Amino acid sequence: SFKNTLEVTAYNELDAKFSAWSWELHRKMVKWNHTTTNIVSNCLSAASAIEKVTECFMKADKILNETHTALQKKMKEFFDTHDHSETLQQWRGRYQEIKLQELIQDSRTEARRYCEFLKLNQLDQFQLEKVKKTHRQQLLDNITKLVEKSKSTGKELSLRDLETKFDEQWDLWMKQFHGNNRTSLYASSEEIEATVNDLLHKLCGRDSHILNPKLKGVSSLQQWGRRGEIEATVN
Repeated sequence: SFKNTLEVTAYNELDAKFSAWSWELHRKMVKWNHTTTNIVSNCLSAASAIEKVTECFMKADKILNETHTALQKKMKEFFDTHDHSETLQQWRGRYQEIKLQELIQDSRTEARRYCEFLKLNQLDQFQLEKVKKTHRQQLLDNITKLVEKSKSTGKELSLRDLETKFDEQWDLWMKQFHGNNRTSLYASSEEIEATVNDLLHKLCGRDSHILNPKLKGVSSLQQWGRRGEIEATVN
């Protein structure tokens, strides 16, 4: 009974120590995680993002190797100098070799996975910016064409004309979005609305919901549909 109690006490102390060592590694990796996120998210090109992700993973690998060495020394000291060192030896191989190695390897795998996630996410963001830029230009071109057509024909743009032209462009964009299998490249309604709203505000001093019944469910385009205002803005 005394021996069993001694073993339980020694094992609980070993387990508590290992938890503390694990938490020590966890704190280092959380710090690395935050630093890596900031570095990669501030990259201005795809090539830079790929390069920084590689560098950050190498940094994680260095942290893990150094921590592994440091923890091995701490564990050796713990097993060698503990008051119940003889009792603890039965778990030495399991903790010092197996559990520690698993801890380091799991952390390395997670770091690699996170780096890959950051890289793909950043590349998708660059691609999304290209898509948004293209759509901004398409919208501007459509507005310009409508204004030029109105000038050449002397026909005032009607509410129906604006709705039809916008619906055509909107439907084309939606087909493009839904035809792309990479969900991360989809622009949310909020992102599309912000892009359209920003462009129309610069062009016409009007909010996007005036031109955009698809987003807001607003059917009236009367405030924006006056040819004179459009001409004044473009000119």
